[in-house]
Amino acid sequence: MTQDFIPKQPGDFKPGDKIGVFIDAVGKPGKQTVRWIGWGTYEGEFVPDGEGLSMQEAVCKQSKIKMPKLVLDKTGETIYGCACYWGDKDELQEHLLDKADKIIPATVAEARTPPKPGTREGA
Repeated sequence: MTQDFIPKQPGDFKPGDKIGVFIDAVGKPGKQTVRWIGWGTYEGEFVPDGEGLSMQEAVCKQSKIKMPKLVLDKTGETIYGCACYWGDKDELQEHLLDKADKIIPATVAEARTPPKPGTREGA
């Protein structure tokens, strides 16, 4: 994303807003690889629930900390904002996806899997 761009902040979203979800974006704009999960809907702030949560989601569940609840359009899966990166659909399209060099499809399960030691994420 460009340095002069200020994205919508979590408090700016309302239930029903369209969002995008991704694991990470590595590199500089124009030479960036994005691990993209998909489009979805912001449902509001909730304490995470369910099985198979990420470590971050599980800590929020145990501590009763509310997080953004994001429901994916294609799969209907729920992921919470503490387990991924997410933002406004139009802003992500313009400032991330349209400028990405490579987009790699990713899943909620991948976002919830701890990084392997020795990888960029687990270094």
